[in-house]
Amino acid sequence: MRVVKLAAQALMISGSLSCGSHLFAQAAAPATQAAAPTQGTKIAVIDVGLIVKNHPTIKLQQQQIREQVKVAQEDLNKRRQAIVTEAEQLKMLNEGSPDFNKLQEKLTQQEAQLKLDSVRREKDLEDLEAKMALEFYTALQTLIAQLAEYNQIDLVLRANTEAPDLKQPATIQMALEKGVVFSRPQLDMTNIVLEQLKKQAAAAPAPAPTAGPGNRNAVNPGTLPLTH
Repeated sequence: MRVVKLAAQALMISGSLSCGSHLFAQAAAPATQAAAPTQGTKIAVIDVGLIVKNHPTIKLQQQQIREQVKVAQEDLNKRRQAIVTEAEQLKMLNEGSPDFNKLQEKLTQQEAQLKLDSVRREKDLEDLEAKMALEFYTALQTLIAQLAEYNQIDLVLRANTEAPDLKQPATIQMALEKGVVFSRPQLDMTNIVLEQLKKQAAAAPAPAPTAGPGNRNAVNPGTLPLTH
């Protein structure tokens, strides 16, 4: 469904890998040298694709859209079939006669209206999908910001934890192109974010709590044992 695609595109979290040179520089230092204490940069990762697949609201919205598409398609098919059936009457009329011309004009107008309604319904569904994706994106971004602020995380990278499948070559290529090749499990905030989103979905339509930057005590979305 396009909502997943929209949701996946809207949720891309870009990150800089400039910290990598610093980490490798530390690793290359002689073992006899004592490492100087540094505050460093706190980094976390999140698997947005996993959240999309397991979020109950996304699943429900996908089902709702599928049902709306089915109903709309059935209605368009009935109207299209009615036009085809009525067009059979043209064979019984003399081409160019008043009755023939009148029926032909009627069928032409019906077909044009059918095409217009089809485009409009598709546009309505696209707008609905975009609205759902934006709502999900906003909720996810807000929660990530709360979690990062509470844990003093400086950078959140988008990771893909899905294992490649030999039967699906595309997943192997995706694995080769992953932006985050390795991260320790304690740096992964996926489960905490997913559980909080599930709680928000269960509590709907009550608005989810929000907290702005610098107000870390306003909400405790979960603590990650992050280390450098």
